[in-house]
Amino acid sequence: MSVLLKNNLSWTPKQSISSAFFEDVSNIINNREEYQLMNKEIEENLFLYSFTLDYRDRHLFDLLLLLEVVIVLIYHFDEIYLNRTKEEAIVIYKDSILELKNMLFLSVCNYT
Repeated sequence: MSVLLKNNLSWTPKQSISSAFFEDVSNIINNREEYQLMNKEIEENLFLYSFTLDYRDRHLFDLLLLLEVVIVLIYHFDEIYLNRTKEEAIVIYKDSILELKNMLFLSVCNYT
């Protein structure tokens, strides 16, 4: 249950965070043409309950798309979780997503 990136970077949150992340991302990218491949991957992960995206050998464009989706999720996070933003689990989830954003940004900056 993780997002695997180059240079031995990996985002490996608890199962509940990973599950919520995949559900939220699925809702963001659903039926949007520019995210067609990612949407297929996310749906497979949800169906198989594996919650792992392997981006170690992906193109820069794919990393940028994932980073974009994570930024959109962060931007809309308080709206999605409305009155729950003070709950400890939601705070931990948001912190974890911010950590993923930073890892993706680092991965994009160091892309070779």
